[in-house]
Amino acid sequence: MDDSRKIGIGLTLFGFIFISLGAILFDSKLVSLGNLLLVSGIVLVIGYKRSFQFFFYRRRRAAFFFFVGLCLILLRWPIVGFLVEGFGMINLFGDFIPMLLLVARQTPFIGKVFYLPGVKQLLDRLGYSTTLPV
Repeated sequence: MDDSRKIGIGLTLFGFIFISLGAILFDSKLVSLGNLLLVSGIVLVIGYKRSFQFFFYRRRRAAFFFFVGLCLILLRWPIVGFLVEGFGMINLFGDFIPMLLLVARQTPFIGKVFYLPGVKQLLDRLGYSTTLPV
C-alpha cells in the first residue's frame, strides 16, 4: 500500500469522525470539514478516475443528493442539509456496510460489542448476520 492510500484512509476516517461529531453537536462547520475530508480521502484511496466514475456515472442521483446536502450545510442550513446529505450518503455507501461491520467485528475491543444480546439481535433483524463467513 502506497503512502497516498494510507493518507486517504486516515482522511476518510477523520471525515467520518467529524461528520458524526457534527451530527451529534448540530455543528455545520464540523460536518463541512468532515465532508471535505471524506471526499478527499475517497479520492486518494481509489484514485481520481475511479472516484469520478463512482460519484458521477454509477450513482448519479445519490451523488446529487450528497453534494446538494453539502452545499446546504455550507449555506448555513445544517439540519436540512444533513438530512439530504444523509440520504445521499446512505445510497452512495450503503453497499459497504456489510464489509465495515465484518471488519469492525474482527477488531479486538470493538468486535465484542457486536455479539452483545441486543446488538446481535438487531443486526440479525436488519440482515447483517453476526456469524463470520467460512
